[in-house]
Amino acid sequence: MTTLLSYPRDDVITQSLSAIADVRLLWGGDQTIRHLRHMPVSPRCVDIAFADRYSLCLLSAPAVLSADSKALLALSNGFYNDAFLLDQNACSSPHLILWQGTELEVKAAQERFWGAIQALLVSKENLPGIHAVDKYAHLCRTAILIKGAKAASIEDNRIFRVALDELPENIAEYRGRYGFFFETIDNDFSQLRRIVNAKYQTLTCFGVNSDVLAEMVVSGALPGIDRVVRVGKALDIGVIWDGYDIIRTLSRIIAVV
Repeated sequence: MTTLLSYPRDDVITQSLSAIADVRLLWGGDQTIRHLRHMPVSPRCVDIAFADRYSLCLLSAPAVLSADSKALLALSNGFYNDAFLLDQNACSSPHLILWQGTELEVKAAQERFWGAIQALLVSKENLPGIHAVDKYAHLCRTAILIKGAKAASIEDNRIFRVALDELPENIAEYRGRYGFFFETIDNDFSQLRRIVNAKYQTLTCFGVNSDVLAEMVVSGALPGIDRVVRVGKALDIGVIWDGYDIIRTLSRIIAVV
């Protein structure tokens, strides 16, 4: 019933397989998806495309400040799993951190939250030198290209943070890796509503009701954000992904009336 086939990158083979496929699940970058979609398929062939996506995290400053040591540890471990297990390469890993609260609350919460993340990273393996160099180069690039960008760091180069008073609409184009994050305050979701496009996938949250966030996405008719999950669950994959019910979409359903 199942055949796993591996072959070198070869359009002739891919075209032959596409020609006989009833459904195709296309997984890759935007350019790969566009390339595959130009290949001839049967008239009834169904495609599900998992293209390049962008994800973010929403944190309540009061919730971070009121968390006890056990809850803070769970939060930091969850965020580590979301962001650092795959060096922010996963489509669901957060690159942008939205904070809610007053400026004083956010500043205090950032010190507590990032301090906990820093302590966790120190207990892990040392950061490869090339990762540190890549992050610094991206920081310099960001300083040149994004107006109003302000760098903030704790002690070393394990975490690079860039503070923004206002998010550019194309912030998704500036994502970094290995622990590079943008941060801003957004209490009324006005910045979130302005930047979200179809590229946005996962919104992780802490201290904010996920149902309220999901309703905000629906009522605002946002073209992106297909998943709202709590921090630590960004990499959990289910049968519903990128807004698709995968099993039903890949199935032929016989109607009896």
